[in-house]
Amino acid sequence: MSFDCEIDCLIDALKWNPENIHVLLMVGNIYADYKNDADTVLDYYGQILALKPDDHLALNNIGVKLIEAGKLDYAKQYLDLVKEISPDYPNTLHALSMLHELMAELLEAVQA
Repeated sequence: MSFDCEIDCLIDALKWNPENIHVLLMVGNIYADYKNDADTVLDYYGQILALKPDDHLALNNIGVKLIEAGKLDYAKQYLDLVKEISPDYPNTLHALSMLHELMAELLEAVQA
């Protein structure tokens, strides 16, 4: 799937409201999951953080993408920040468990 039509529609939505955090997140997610374009992903997530530095969704997504890129220490910084902002957000708890498992910190993986 190319998702070009969906991206075009979302870009049109951003023309109406360039500060729409939800649209920025959706475009970033499409580039992350289907386009494999890390620079564009970080650009969209960065725009969200410029508007709302404590946005737990964007911070979590950045952390997960860093795990996927093998940058585990850097990912941990983002995910720990999300846990401070939104301690019960299940996606972050899951990502932290996966991260600890990858770092061979098995006790922390089950406690995350």
